[in-house]
Amino acid sequence: MPPKYSRLGLALTAAPLYAGPLVAGWSAAPLSVVLSLVSIFFIMQLMAGKTADRGSIMLPLFVLFLAIAQVLVVVVTYGLGSLISLIVALPPVPTWLPLALSSAGAAIWVSRYRRTPESVEMVKSLDAAIAAIEEAKPVDDPDNDAGAASENAAEPRDGKDA
Repeated sequence: MPPKYSRLGLALTAAPLYAGPLVAGWSAAPLSVVLSLVSIFFIMQLMAGKTADRGSIMLPLFVLFLAIAQVLVVVVTYGLGSLISLIVALPPVPTWLPLALSSAGAAIWVSRYRRTPESVEMVKSLDAAIAAIEEAKPVDDPDNDAGAASENAAEPRDGKDA
């Protein structure tokens, strides 16, 4: 497989995931399939560790927002499939096909993008490094001691050129 966060890697992972609701809308699948797709998307987010990075939001409220977001994603993608069906008719597909596509996509997504304690620590350390870089003063700032130290380091020692 391509690297995790490359465009191709994300596309190959997301294609079967979002193909499920798209094919369901395109084939005019019943609403029970839509509800099943919402549950697949929601469980995928929970299994990938999405609740670990909720910040200061209370867990029940975060889970509610997460569920609403998954409903919106599935309904919009289903609607796009319905719009496509107005232009191009899809031959009859079995009802399980959209569920199988999204389930396979969710399994790939969870296996590739699961939040582990190591990845959470890496994100925290990267956030701290970015914050330190953003707080750093420019080298040419007269109030910056690091700039003066680098100027002194550039001068030759003992009057000899190095």
